[in-house]
Amino acid sequence: MGSPDSKPTTKFVMKEDEAKRLKNRYSNVDLFKQLQEASAHNDDPKAQLAEKRTEYAVFEDNFGPTLEALVKRGKEPSFASLYDACSKYDKDGYMQMHLATSQKSQRYFLDKGVSSDEAQACAFAIAFYTGSYSETVNQNAAFVSKNQNRNTSTNVEISKMDDRAVVIMYYLIKGLSYVNFYWGIVTRCVQLKTEELEDYQPGALITWLQFSSSNRTSKTAEWFNDRNTIFIIYSLTGRSIQQFSNCAEDEDEILFLPHSSFMVCRVERIHNQYRIHLRQVSLCYNCIILEWKWRKKICLFL
Repeated sequence: MGSPDSKPTTKFVMKEDEAKRLKNRYSNVDLFKQLQEASAHNDDPKAQLAEKRTEYAVFEDNFGPTLEALVKRGKEPSFASLYDACSKYDKDGYMQMHLATSQKSQRYFLDKGVSSDEAQACAFAIAFYTGSYSETVNQNAAFVSKNQNRNTSTNVEISKMDDRAVVIMYYLIKGLSYVNFYWGIVTRCVQLKTEELEDYQPGALITWLQFSSSNRTSKTAEWFNDRNTIFIIYSLTGRSIQQFSNCAEDEDEILFLPHSSFMVCRVERIHNQYRIHLRQVSLCYNCIILEWKWRKKICLFL
């Protein structure tokens, strides 16, 4: 397989239908795909990956530093500032739901050595994302991704970005940096326009600028039936957020960070629906090559 840098990358933002996100979460079956065993050039690829957590941990593509710079222009981030920001978007009843969920899940972050305030903020941000306002967060995430490489002295647009969205994204990104990678198959159902479908040709590299939800279920929701595209994705750095979710009993969500990149492996059309097989890749120069036992032996760039 050639280097990922040998092919151009297509970047665009897909609008996700969030209208039914709370009331129409779909149920999972208890048939999760088994994590594929990896044989790498070293004896323990998982251990090697764990050692490189600080390299990979969510602040990829300078996205995290960009958020840190934006946060610093306002007051010091804290759980109180996060709660205030979220309350501008959500009703009190939903805020109490996020609070109850985060109080149960913040132990995960405390066990990682995170301070009490930051642990509560990280847990709350993820719970908030799983509610009805992930689209709001996604719009701002895509905005940061598209603007992060511009000259800040001339970038007037980014200075106008909503400070509330910044602090929410800051803690969402921070929290996800402590969540283990999920290696395995996930699905994502979307509605694509004709011109967007044309971007998904075998061998093409695609970058999603927004937070992208997927699921470990082997069954899709009924209300997804009218969507024209199902992505079948082999995840390398997706994060499992089920234990932090308001809908943990109904959905086993794997969340991809902004700027996640994928190689198109195969495209199928079944009746009026496309099935697009993707493998996550990292468009870095210093790549670790792993051989995965999935179907045929394939070299993936991590």
